[in-house]
Amino acid sequence: MNTKATSDLTARLTNLCTFGLERALVLLVALAGAVTHSSAADYFVTKQGRDNNAGTSRAAAFATIQHGVNALQPGDTLTIGPGEYHETIQRSDLGSLDKETTIRAEIAGTVLLRGDVPAPVFRPLAGHRFVSVADFDFKGEVPAVNEIDTLTILRRMPNYTELDFIPGTFHHDHRAGKLYVSTSDLQPATTHKYSVSTLPTHGVRLLRPRRVVIEGIAVTGFCAMELQHYREETAGGVWGIYLVSGKGCVIRHCHAYLNAWGIGLHSGPPGSGDNLIEHCVSWANKSPFANGDMGGITVFAARRDVIRNSTAFLNGMYGINIYGTGGAAPNYKDDGGNEPKNRSLLANNLAWGNETADIKIKTGYEYHHAAVNCVGAGLWSVINVTNSLLGRGAAKAQASLIDNIDLSSDAGIVPQQEFADPDHHDYRLQATSRYRGRGLNGKDLGPFPYLTNIFYVKPDGDDRADGLSVAGAWKTLSLAVGKLRAGDTLDLEPGVYVGNLGIAISGRADAAVAIRGRGKGRVLIRGAVSAGNSRGLRFERLYFDGGVEVSKSSGIAFDNCELAAKGNALAAVDVAGLMLSHCVFTSDQEASLSLKDCGQVDLRGNLFGNARGAALKLTDAGAVIYSDYNSYRNAATAWEVGGRNRTLTEVQAKHDRHSQELRPEFAVSEGVLALKNASLFSAGGPLGSAIGRHEVRARRTELSLVGKPVVHSVSATTANLEWTTSLPATCQLAWGETPACERSASFNVNCFGIYSLTGLKPGQRYYFALRSIDRPADLLPKVETTPLKLTDAPITFTTLRENPPPTTYYVATNGNNASSGLDRQNAWQTIHHAATRVNVGDTVLIAGGKYSERIRIRATGEEGSPITFRSLPGERVDLDGNNMALHTAFVVGGKSHLRFDGFYLAHFNLFPNDGWSLQHCGEFHLYSGKDIAITRCFSEGRGGYSANPVTAFHIDGLLIQNCVNTYKFGGMYFWRCPNLVIRNTVFAEPMIMAFVHRNQKKQLATMENCIFTDMLDKKARLNIGVLCCDGELESFFVRNSAFFLRDCIPLEQRALDGTRTLKHLGGHVLEPLFADPQFAGDPGVAGNPKDRSGFSPDRMMDAGFKADFDTFFATNPELIKRGIGLQPEAFKEFPFSKPAKVPRP
Repeated sequence: MNTKATSDLTARLTNLCTFGLERALVLLVALAGAVTHSSAADYFVTKQGRDNNAGTSRAAAFATIQHGVNALQPGDTLTIGPGEYHETIQRSDLGSLDKETTIRAEIAGTVLLRGDVPAPVFRPLAGHRFVSVADFDFKGEVPAVNEIDTLTILRRMPNYTELDFIPGTFHHDHRAGKLYVSTSDLQPATTHKYSVSTLPTHGVRLLRPRRVVIEGIAVTGFCAMELQHYREETAGGVWGIYLVSGKGCVIRHCHAYLNAWGIGLHSGPPGSGDNLIEHCVSWANKSPFANGDMGGITVFAARRDVIRNSTAFLNGMYGINIYGTGGAAPNYKDDGGNEPKNRSLLANNLAWGNETADIKIKTGYEYHHAAVNCVGAGLWSVINVTNSLLGRGAAKAQASLIDNIDLSSDAGIVPQQEFADPDHHDYRLQATSRYRGRGLNGKDLGPFPYLTNIFYVKPDGDDRADGLSVAGAWKTLSLAVGKLRAGDTLDLEPGVYVGNLGIAISGRADAAVAIRGRGKGRVLIRGAVSAGNSRGLRFERLYFDGGVEVSKSSGIAFDNCELAAKGNALAAVDVAGLMLSHCVFTSDQEASLSLKDCGQVDLRGNLFGNARGAALKLTDAGAVIYSDYNSYRNAATAWEVGGRNRTLTEVQAKHDRHSQELRPEFAVSEGVLALKNASLFSAGGPLGSAIGRHEVRARRTELSLVGKPVVHSVSATTANLEWTTSLPATCQLAWGETPACERSASFNVNCFGIYSLTGLKPGQRYYFALRSIDRPADLLPKVETTPLKLTDAPITFTTLRENPPPTTYYVATNGNNASSGLDRQNAWQTIHHAATRVNVGDTVLIAGGKYSERIRIRATGEEGSPITFRSLPGERVDLDGNNMALHTAFVVGGKSHLRFDGFYLAHFNLFPNDGWSLQHCGEFHLYSGKDIAITRCFSEGRGGYSANPVTAFHIDGLLIQNCVNTYKFGGMYFWRCPNLVIRNTVFAEPMIMAFVHRNQKKQLATMENCIFTDMLDKKARLNIGVLCCDGELESFFVRNSAFFLRDCIPLEQRALDGTRTLKHLGGHVLEPLFADPQFAGDPGVAGNPKDRSGFSPDRMMDAGFKADFDTFFATNPELIKRGIGLQPEAFKEFPFSKPAKVPRP
């Protein structure tokens, strides 16, 4: 951002802070500028140090950061030397309010705290389509594998069988010393770069810090094995950097990537707050473990906290957000709450490409915090927004929206015509932008009022124009450069610019001049470039065909540039402060980079093609203050210092400790040399970036068919087809009795596709083909695509002449999948294996025990001959989500006539829970079928935010009976499910609502004889409906059911469905009974079990309280008389530990 613009924004921000933010900002500025107390000590950590040193000088430095942090007293400073440190940092009660305590990198961005290690070499796993394996003899826990080049954190699975079905997953078998992966794009693992997370905890976690400054540190590779306990105050997640109950702390110039979550604060308790996160960057952080809104940069329970001048992109869930307010509601005796003086702020931030929303503010009482001068081209969820750029979704009702740019409200907008360089997230206005002068009092909209400090050049421009927009761009580069002043930016449209270029520009440290390529194409400068007597000059995204010389200058930077001269591609003489990052030197003859009489040289992530000459030639090695994460074509001639050659190994005594010898391959493309083997350099640069040119964009894999259709099984009247796509897809299917495939259907798949044809003729030959695949229309973010036409010849199959007799199969935890499965003694070991073998009319009996697996139903039943999965009578079968590694137990797609009976389900993950239908959580995930029954299943939610018991899309004739759901976040979910019946089922204290029902008119849904207890107390007080029917109400009925509600709101005012009370529900809630069901397992009030006063479900929701079906048998005589609740006679064979005595009418 231009300095003047920044000053203007800061001034306007101060004017806007009429609600008490002045005090917070003044405090933060005072803290940041405080003078260190005279008695403060300095400590040092270096990679060459030892923890038994004194740590008080670089020569006597500690070896570990934790040792240095342990030594700190209030007012001390810890300086950390460059390098990678594989450790975690934990400390309680560090610092004090009267002295600033600092933990800082000696050179910002060069200290990397790692929770991961380099991955072993993978090889294809025999017998599997998409699985690779490596030897990995590590006995500890592996919470994640990181696909660094695609910024993807692979999801942990309980077995490697899953990896063939889900891209971007891994399994670690520590007993066998094996690590298995399935890549994000289902391509061989050798095409990607990986690391393995081995420290399943936070990178930096400080508890109750006071005036602590963390500066210039990067963290990566810290992920979780399971949901963290709520008492940790981390919203259930693991973080790169996290401060709990901090006061007056600052996190500055820090980076977090490929962690579970990024950078966070929690200001919950009184005495916390007034913290600042500034100039931080957080990206590609994502975890399946969370129980709140979290993401790249987050403040929980905010108390006058500020996030400013920071960037978050490609994170799971949210980019930058505030969740909750520290302190109680107004009028409580606390230093927090939602009074204006306690509001927190998001200011001057950029967020893009984040999974759910770029910027969000949610609080416990009202959305009262503010966002000012922020940019988020995606989804927003904020009410108080001023001078910002919004992609879509900011709240309109009761909102304070002032002078914002709302991209969603401007149809047909072309961002490249409005903003400086939106492809690189520069949203400053062009002179011709439609957003000028449209704000209050004629001011410009958005975060960047127009200033005449951005100029444009294009090959077909006009030197007579003003150069202040792309439409009015200049033509001649030398003319444009001659007009630049301190703080200016010159954007070059893609194309070729011919002619030598002389530059003499005086920028300033706080107002540099930038000359950069604009947009996505290559900008080629064909001619010699000479910069002399210049200061504060930055070149970005340029291709220099001729030599570049810089002399008698200071503060010069080249970023993401290509230098192709055959001699010295870049020669610098008498330059102080030269930085080269992510540049490509194609020269293979003389020195790529020549330095004479230079100082303060910083080299990061550069690719040197030095086949026959030195990559770097310099007179004095002391000129380089930092060099690392580069690549050299020839390590034997890496540097030449004072006429003497130095190998990479020699250089690594001080620099380039993580640099590599890699062989680039160049070929002429469009008249210039281009890198052919770019995948070799796709990682290995600084902070997980590429070596050479590096531009982060939202990851997109091309949609393709990676597994052609095959026939899984057939019966007399059905056929089960399977195939695999690289991404979620809408598939156009065709089949018939001739190769023309007369019949057709559209069917969505989540990469692995399973579809069953029914109503076929016995003994008939059929043909099947995929005609096309496309991105699903309802998959977010929406992207315009063209369907991929498929031209493969149809496959053929012949149905059976008649079905064989139904077979009963057995599964047991001590079984063997190589056995016959035909009796208990020869049982199979996994339910998943059984699901691959069953066909029409078959039954699978499952012996007691715990099964951690996802079961995909691979065949459909027939009417009158369903396929059944059932627990063995008298045995308890637990389906376990493996510490929430799984978010589904049974996956049913395109299948019908199925029965599921007698299961206990626990520890399945709630997330994802708001995305595309086939990626939605659900212990039973059902899509596109009919006649499915789920009976006597117990869904346990008391261990945290767990998956919906049932998630159903387009299921006709779904029956749910005699089931129990405890403490579920959003209950069951139904979308377009006609003839839905839920009967004799207990919904015990859902966190918010019992279910979400979204049917259309004439799609009948009936709930009868059920028990609905109220939700969490804090949610009930908001009068949220116990039920949620936000589809059509016309065909929705609740009959003869009991409601046990809290007394916080009078019954006549209490919402039962959405905002509708009983009075407004008319004939849709019939014969309701408002009463305590008097559950048989109610433990009573602590200290007096006979006392059943209060809201009894609260006593039963503790995860330590053992609960079973009989716990929730109703003993209230009126419920028993009316047949409401579980039917005890249906559970006679269940092995309850202490059968409850249930009175009968």
